[in-house]
Amino acid sequence: MTMIKSENYTLPEGETSLPIVRLSEIENNADMLRKSSYMQGDVDWSNRLSYNWSPFAPINYDLNEQGIVSSNMWKDGSGIYSPSISTQYYKLTFTGMADGLINDLLERFLYEYDKDVQIISHPDFDNLYILDNHETKQIFASIGENVLYIRYHGYADIDRIITLASEKLSIELK
Repeated sequence: MTMIKSENYTLPEGETSLPIVRLSEIENNADMLRKSSYMQGDVDWSNRLSYNWSPFAPINYDLNEQGIVSSNMWKDGSGIYSPSISTQYYKLTFTGMADGLINDLLERFLYEYDKDVQIISHPDFDNLYILDNHETKQIFASIGENVLYIRYHGYADIDRIITLASEKLSIELK
């Protein structure tokens, strides 16, 4: 038996107080527009925020954002540059659960051929794992009871995403 609560919303375009890295912060491009491709009810599932609750993760955000920059193309010529980000944020009931959740996320989101995962020693994180496969970057991070998973598809540097993640989680700790 499990106890959960879940609500879905269209992610606001402006700034929020949520401990999440936004696509606009990563891209930092005034030409980027929101790309919407799937609506159900009042929710834009391409730019969605889900709030979930459970006894062991009373705060859990899951979001997707998609953008499009009409003035840029993908380097491989496959079309207009359309970066995206998926983020999962958990504030756990117990700090000791963070290592287990990080391991679960690594197992869930990495594939057998993702052998290049790096464990990074970073002063702002208790745990930091990264995978940088050209256009796709993944970050698995924790500080205390806060756990963050980011999957970004675009051309921004992974160090920029790590810096933004650190800023968001350090605000959450205050």
